[in-house]
Amino acid sequence: MAEDQIEKENVMRLLLSGQMESIQLGLEIAQASHIDIEEFKQGVEIAFGFFSKSAHYPFNKKLYGVYFKKELDLSKRDLTGVPSQIKYFRHLEKLNLANNKLRVLPTDISQFKGLTHLELSYNQLTSLPAEIGELSQLMELKVSHNQLVKLPLEIGKLHGLESLFLDHNDLESLPDEILNLSRLSTLLISDNKLQSLSAQLKSLSKLLFLVLVNNSFSVEEKERIREELPKCQVLFELRRTKDIK
Repeated sequence: MAEDQIEKENVMRLLLSGQMESIQLGLEIAQASHIDIEEFKQGVEIAFGFFSKSAHYPFNKKLYGVYFKKELDLSKRDLTGVPSQIKYFRHLEKLNLANNKLRVLPTDISQFKGLTHLELSYNQLTSLPAEIGELSQLMELKVSHNQLVKLPLEIGKLHGLESLFLDHNDLESLPDEILNLSRLSTLLISDNKLQSLSAQLKSLSKLLFLVLVNNSFSVEEKERIREELPKCQVLFELRRTKDIK
């Protein structure tokens, strides 16, 4: 019985490996060993519709392509949690979870090592997990219109980040680690509770667009920020002639 269970686990591992040859091998082993994979077929099928309904579970290239989806849009679903099934989409580059009711972003978000774009706007997040710093390929992070009160220090590990949207939250400060985002070109932090920014803003040498509307900066702090970032367009007030998005 134990050997049968090990064999089944090996088959399951092959089927979920993400490698075409391994998946085909898993199906062949299941057929040759007369393993009834019906018991775990449902879990896989829910995740990415992998198997066809024929008796021998032939490889279906069209459905296989779903497993390799690079973009997944789960916005506007009234989700209160991130569905566990998305763990099977191991090749995601863009994940949209906006306009839901998420209060927590799970720590296993770190498994999506290939993510370049993560959209979390219009939820109820009060924080981000430290594990978000493990998304080394991330280029764009949107967490607008949430309830963030602070950012994890690990956000400074996102060295490839180019755009960061933090507007409409409850941030009173930003961690100095944000200065490690050497590729950052766009930073939106309007409608928060900021009174000052780091004294080393010039470290963000590629920053071109900084929106700080509706915060609590003094006149002196505004001037200092502009002086620190002479090549950056810094907005403390919205201009009627331009639509800032």
